[in-house]
Amino acid sequence: MSDSAFNSCSNCGVESSTLKKCSHCKEVQYCDRECQLKHWKIHKPSCKGKNTSPRTAILQSMNKGKGLEDGLKINNTDDTEEEEQRVKLYAIEKASREETKFVRKAKKEGTPIFHMSKTSHGIVMAGQPVPEGVPESFFLKQDAITNLKYGAQTNMKKLGNLKFEASYKDYYDDIVKNEDIWMSFFNYKANEEHVEHTCGILGTLATIYRQRGDLQACEDVLNMETKVIQIYKRHSKNGGYDQVYNCDSLEFKMNCIYFNLYMQVGRCKEC
Repeated sequence: MSDSAFNSCSNCGVESSTLKKCSHCKEVQYCDRECQLKHWKIHKPSCKGKNTSPRTAILQSMNKGKGLEDGLKINNTDDTEEEEQRVKLYAIEKASREETKFVRKAKKEGTPIFHMSKTSHGIVMAGQPVPEGVPESFFLKQDAITNLKYGAQTNMKKLGNLKFEASYKDYYDDIVKNEDIWMSFFNYKANEEHVEHTCGILGTLATIYRQRGDLQACEDVLNMETKVIQIYKRHSKNGGYDQVYNCDSLEFKMNCIYFNLYMQVGRCKEC
């Protein structure tokens, strides 16, 4: 989409001086990508550039790590259910990034962050008794995932995940110590979000250990993550596209860590 001086969005009718034209035909204009997507089925038959759908442009943007405003063009694909799901997933990821920015800013300004988690046995929050059936040390998971999602920085001059290694290790150690309790908790379908979080935390801890050269500790963490991944795969079996995608991604990342570990210790045949 390119800048336009038109004053009415072709989808919602909102008047604006910052509308953008369809990058294919230049004959219609929209507020943003969301409006373009909603209007595409109507506009597609008359679009001169119908070799590329806006969903396709978004998918290529996702694959190349670029923003929605790039307006990239690739070969034609039909409006399939898979594309719809991937666009939905992109929207979820975008919302998550915005949430992360907000919480990091709050932490930087010293604003207290309060945990509240929904589980199969009830809500877990500060100052309230832990519901029966939820591990008593559930707060360790809450601290670890908060640090993982909002604390790590991509700036290489900062400590990133190393700063929060202790919280990841405390959570892992508690899972090892109370494995039966945690696995029983994870097995509830309603706790799949916590299973997903745990995979991410353990994968991050394993990576820290491998990069440091603490290879036995790395393998121990990976072996625990393998058990948790198997539970997440069962939960995801009949789940939506985004859940299956997340599960496959976590398993792929775990296998990559295993591969690098085995290459590092000369156990290539196990790769």
